[in-house]
Amino acid sequence: MSIIPINPDEPLLESKRVNPALPIPVLYQALRIGLYDEYRARAFYAMVMERFGTMAARPFGNVRGAEERHAAAMEALCLRYGVSMPMDDWRGKIRLPATLSQCCEIGVQGEIQNSAMYQHFLAWPMPPDVAGVMRQLRDVSWANHLPAFARCAGLALPNRIPDRIDSTRGLSWWGLAIGAGVVWWAMGRKRKTLGAYRLSTNKHVGKNKIGFYRA
Repeated sequence: MSIIPINPDEPLLESKRVNPALPIPVLYQALRIGLYDEYRARAFYAMVMERFGTMAARPFGNVRGAEERHAAAMEALCLRYGVSMPMDDWRGKIRLPATLSQCCEIGVQGEIQNSAMYQHFLAWPMPPDVAGVMRQLRDVSWANHLPAFARCAGLALPNRIPDRIDSTRGLSWWGLAIGAGVVWWAMGRKRKTLGAYRLSTNKHVGKNKIGFYRA
């Protein structure tokens, strides 16, 4: 019996990469993918804290607070540009390893992939406010969170943000197209053009509302 995902575009969300071949604006894809990944980090770090308690206060306790702000920043951008937010289903998908050290290793991998994801998004034209938030989140993941988890895991830091993300391995472009197409169709009459998106900047959400991305 197959399980129907909560998010129809789940393969696209988990790929951490936009697909320009889809009939969906890259901005729309990037905001949904980015927010979904912030949900992943937030859920994982919270679950580690719940299991290991004060033992995990550094770095997981500190980083968990930052992830709350990161998710809030991406949610504010989704509201500003009329992008439907993905459902946060990560607690039903994450399985914690047995040791805190192994959790730190997963933290290293997650922060590297998060940095690479935002680097990938920034290769595409983005509204200035979106690009600013994405750069900030990329830099915080790379310069602050990654070193903290690397110290915890006893791992060496990579020299640069990777160009590719391994999470795309094994994904079907056909599956990506179907899932993302369902979400795009579901927007129905609420769809807007990218031009309308840009005109709505600062209309519904004040700029201070996305200033949650400090580490």
